[in-house]
Amino acid sequence: MAVKLIIADDEPLVLVGLQSMLSWNELGIEIVGIARNGKQLEEAIAKERPDLVITDIKMPIKSGLEVLKECSKTYGRIPLFILLTSYEEFSFVKEALKFQAVDYLVKPVDRTRLSASVA
Repeated sequence: MAVKLIIADDEPLVLVGLQSMLSWNELGIEIVGIARNGKQLEEAIAKERPDLVITDIKMPIKSGLEVLKECSKTYGRIPLFILLTSYEEFSFVKEALKFQAVDYLVKPVDRTRLSASVA
């Protein structure tokens, strides 16, 4: 059974890049949804109940970090979150880890780093 993944980012090129960067099927991962803001991400998580979410921290309506916090309260440890950001800010890392994010990647994300993160 494949791991279910949702990818969220407000930048269309990043969304496309993340979807095509790895051979997801070969990794046993199925992309079950994409979102362009925090509200869409929350809706996709409620509908699909993914195992893993890769999300940008700074997005319209609700940040990826806010979605992580809400999901942590609502669903517990699953889905796992990998957070993306253009900012290397320790406060974001600390907050993400507090809510059990499994990784924190700084954009631009490269194939090797992303592959290691989802493995």
